[in-house]
Amino acid sequence: MSNAGLRAACILVVLGLMGWHVHARSKVTDETSVADRALLAITGPVQAALSGVADGAVGIFDKYFRIVSVNEENKRLLSSLEVADSRRGELLELRLENERLRQLHGLRTRVPARSVAASVIGRGVSTRFHTLRIDRGANAGLRAGQPVLALRGAVGQVLRVSSDYADVLLLTDGLSTVGAVLQGSRLRGVAAGQGGDFLELDFVRRREQHAVLAGEWVVSSGEDGLFPEGVPLARVSNVEVPQTGLFLDITLQSAVDLDRVEEVLVLVEDGVGVFQFPEVPGLRGEPHFEEHQDDGPTQLEPELERWP
Repeated sequence: MSNAGLRAACILVVLGLMGWHVHARSKVTDETSVADRALLAITGPVQAALSGVADGAVGIFDKYFRIVSVNEENKRLLSSLEVADSRRGELLELRLENERLRQLHGLRTRVPARSVAASVIGRGVSTRFHTLRIDRGANAGLRAGQPVLALRGAVGQVLRVSSDYADVLLLTDGLSTVGAVLQGSRLRGVAAGQGGDFLELDFVRRREQHAVLAGEWVVSSGEDGLFPEGVPLARVSNVEVPQTGLFLDITLQSAVDLDRVEEVLVLVEDGVGVFQFPEVPGLRGEPHFEEHQDDGPTQLEPELERWP
């Protein structure tokens, strides 16, 4: 028998069994006929397999749609988190700025002169001058030579102005000099900029070497007419006693971190009285003394003034 004939015979048998099953089912009986049992035996596994395939397909699609939904929810939550983090950063920056401005306002009440608050908007790139640019100028009463302060002490002086902006020559610039006094010993000198964070205190005589303490504050003397008396300029970082010469080599570190200052006060009028800083911060690093002698340098043990 050919394959086509065999296929036709199988189809006839199945159709016959199905017809027999329909006929048998039309009769209500408690007994299962041979045809019913045969048909169940043949069609049951096929239906079970088809049902399993259908359930599996439904499960796969259900999992797929759930994964898609979860991914979309994750993207939405991540986006919300990024917005919240950005907003939190903005609020933190505003809070810090408000705190600095509040402290700056408190500082203004201690200045014995009229002052103008300004924000730093740029830093000079010139190799000739070390400067900051601020967002106040001649329209606010600024002019060249006026002193500039920050929360922690002196910043410098106004170098040049336009109508709405001004450049500030930093205290550490090589062209900057300020009349100064050592806060503890009351020795006087001139604080001269050396670039970077450092200055030198000039014209302190060699014989005063033991009167200069490591960590001692250097404040403005007020005698040069630039800064009011008592403005923190720097602290003593290092002292060397040269083999020749009349004066000590005293290195100072600026009281203000000039690379990070963001708000300043410009004193636009001369005042009378001593400038009162409520708190003076410590310096970065430990100062020390060195004395040059014929048998080499020796280390002294000065008292270090402690500040909160």
